[in-house]
Amino acid sequence: MRVLARPSGDRGISPALPAVGYVLLALLWGLSTLGGWADDAFCAESGPSCSGDLRLVIAASTPFAALGVVLGVVALRRWAFLPFVVAALAWVAAGGVVFVGGFLVQP
Repeated sequence: MRVLARPSGDRGISPALPAVGYVLLALLWGLSTLGGWADDAFCAESGPSCSGDLRLVIAASTPFAALGVVLGVVALRRWAFLPFVVAALAWVAAGGVVFVGGFLVQP
């Protein structure tokens, strides 16, 4: 068995910490978009046109979520700081698009 040294840029943070953060952000986005939380929050008292517009908002947030997934995996595999930051910002952007877009589609 071979013991590997820590990466040179390691600050002593376990990879589990950002991984749990990404999983929680992904869960929040997934429940908001796929679980119907956004529809219940923004279009509960509106007609089907609001739900249709909200689907467009969800589609606009999907590339940010996909970027968060890809960069999160890259950051955890390479243990690089910049992908960690960009992945977290991508998840925040995905949630922000759903939140702001949900307010904009309300009648």
